[in-house]
Amino acid sequence: MTTVSLDVRNPQCPVLPGWTTVQASNGQQYSYLYSGGTDGRGDAEFQVGTGQQQVQINLVCDIRYQIQSVSVSGDARGDFSISGSDPRSRTITDTDNDEETVEYSVTVLDTTANCTISCDPQIRNQP
Repeated sequence: MTTVSLDVRNPQCPVLPGWTTVQASNGQQYSYLYSGGTDGRGDAEFQVGTGQQQVQINLVCDIRYQIQSVSVSGDARGDFSISGSDPRSRTITDTDNDEETVEYSVTVLDTTANCTISCDPQIRNQP
């Protein structure tokens, strides 16, 4: 299993190098940083045909943040599924049968400000 950590910061925190700033659903700027994965930045790359792969996404930030949803786009062959209901963790399972690059998006809920933040890295299956 490949582990990915996601840290999210509210608008009052200074933006640090390497962090991505996005506009949340309430119009405020939030920052996020992925670590882990196969590249150290939250992306995951697997050799096609090596068997089922899993990416576990864990929030490593203030408890006010929870995973609202995880989605995958670009999965033309239906190789990816998402499981888990823990507000701080989800697992993406990849059958690893086909060469493709997909994007996964983690929507994080700020329970204090009642807004959502979208955070997007990639998963690649290479030949």
